[in-house]
Amino acid sequence: MAQSTAARARGRAGAGGGGRNPELDATRMLALVAAVAVLVAPAPLPDWLDGGTLAVADVLPAGFAVVSGAAIAHQVAARAAAGAGWWTARVLRRVALLVAAGVLLQVLVRLPSLATLFSSLRWESELAVLGIASGLAMLLARLPASTRVVLVVLLVVGHRAAPSGPEPVGEVVATLALVLVGTLLGQWVRHRPRGLTTVGLLAALAIAAGAAAHALTDRPWVDGTLWDPALAAGAVALVAALLAVGQAATRRALTDRLVAPLAVAGRVTLPLWLVAVVADAWFLDTRPVRWLLREVLWPPLGATGAALALGALVGLALVRLGTAMADRGLHLRA
Repeated sequence: MAQSTAARARGRAGAGGGGRNPELDATRMLALVAAVAVLVAPAPLPDWLDGGTLAVADVLPAGFAVVSGAAIAHQVAARAAAGAGWWTARVLRRVALLVAAGVLLQVLVRLPSLATLFSSLRWESELAVLGIASGLAMLLARLPASTRVVLVVLLVVGHRAAPSGPEPVGEVVATLALVLVGTLLGQWVRHRPRGLTTVGLLAALAIAAGAAAHALTDRPWVDGTLWDPALAAGAVALVAALLAVGQAATRRALTDRLVAPLAVAGRVTLPLWLVAVVADAWFLDTRPVRWLLREVLWPPLGATGAALALGALVGLALVRLGTAMADRGLHLRA
């Protein structure tokens, strides 16, 4: 079963080609598990995960935008022969689905408080912003890499120079810049053969971006938003590091079998995130979960250890659910 799962995870993403990249899917799933661990934590987490300077939790929103861009680069390569009609429909579907998912998530989290539901409902959720930005990036991803670099610079400079305006517009612009950065990274990874050289280059990129992020944390322009240069550099470092680990792990049969379920589940992260958020809102404070924490996890592990263990258990359950959905052809993705 593990070998067939690995084959499905890899699909047509052989050396230098294909529409899907198993390491990229595994990176997306690991980022989702980290986000879920922060979401469900009933006690303080270690500073490196949540609360410290450049903690993983702070970097993840920008990281998801970079991963989205890398996935778009692979999709553009796989659909190079598709016409304008197909791409138009694909972009519209992506934007509509993510906007709808953001609204649905708000509805489900607020149930049964219907009295205040519609007065606080926002279309410009994080999912909606990512949908609009990634939809625009899909239209721009076929431009030459040098043109996309110029666009990223113009977006950054233009945003910095512009007076404060509508917040949703600024969030879309910031996310679009990060997604375009992801398309550059994804295009580079796609054209690289799998091997230790690529692993080393990804690791070097992760180290360089991490060092830049650390150096930028003391600069006066750091504002803690998605435009924060330190968080953007940290996101590139995180994604590059996870891709390096994934490529290294797929070179050995044992570790490849560990990456494969993550890669399969990483194809359906949108419904998995919806499940995680709704489960946190509906069930985290129920008696069975409180019993699990207080009687099973807290005594041997302590408060922080129990919080990490709960996140790991929920993450494992999501991986199992994701692989089951993918195995049954339920590819509910934007």
